[in-house]
Amino acid sequence: MTKARDNADDILINFVQGLTLGNWSGTADRVNFGVTVSPGRCRGNGVTASQTATWAKMLNATWVQGFGYGGLDTGTIQPNTTYHCHAIRQDSTGDLDFLFSTSATSPVIPSGWTRVQRLGAVLTGGSGNIWPFVQSGNTFLFDVADGVTAYSSTTTRAKAPLFVVAPNGVRVQGLFQAVLNTAGSNAYVHMYAYDGLYANVRDTAALRSSGGEVTGVMPLTVFTNTSQQIQLEVTNNPHLSNPCSLRCLGWIDYQIPRIG
Repeated sequence: MTKARDNADDILINFVQGLTLGNWSGTADRVNFGVTVSPGRCRGNGVTASQTATWAKMLNATWVQGFGYGGLDTGTIQPNTTYHCHAIRQDSTGDLDFLFSTSATSPVIPSGWTRVQRLGAVLTGGSGNIWPFVQSGNTFLFDVADGVTAYSSTTTRAKAPLFVVAPNGVRVQGLFQAVLNTAGSNAYVHMYAYDGLYANVRDTAALRSSGGEVTGVMPLTVFTNTSQQIQLEVTNNPHLSNPCSLRCLGWIDYQIPRIG
């Protein structure tokens, strides 16, 4: 009779446990360009690796093995760019380290190492610094009051693609906040956020005024395409001076095979 085995390595072909990302604190250089990775383990490409201590890498320098050293696979850090964090395992020792790449699937792996899993993504803003963020499970939230504004206008908008502040190269569930303004007797405004891939799938925020100026703040959530886009439409009676806005609060990355 075969004995049952309950080792996760035997059951799961791919997984991520722990290894959550965060902003490095301390010096300005660390705050702007440093990423921490919590203890944990992962499996993929036929190998398992673990890290028992919190790790840190710098996005403003080319990858070098070890805590606190550079983390980029190639090139230099750029503004308004997505950097995917990949767990990599040294073939000879089994050591786990971390590599950042603009590619979600094909980072440039150092010789003698194997890519294990993608752990998530961090984004840079217009200044080239990493947007502050927090991660809980596969949910990533901007650690910025009211998120990051992707759209703001006092006019209507025909349905059209909109670039949002979310990872490039992967399809994620975008977490948004609609800020609607309208005024007048029986005036109303609608904001429709459409799935970036499926044009008939949408979430709606609506606001109606029976007289005077009205402001409403409502959640919206739809999936992006792999090019950081949703489709957005604004109809009816936006306020003529106070804009309607779409704020990016964060995203959920369901493609990470997380078990804890």
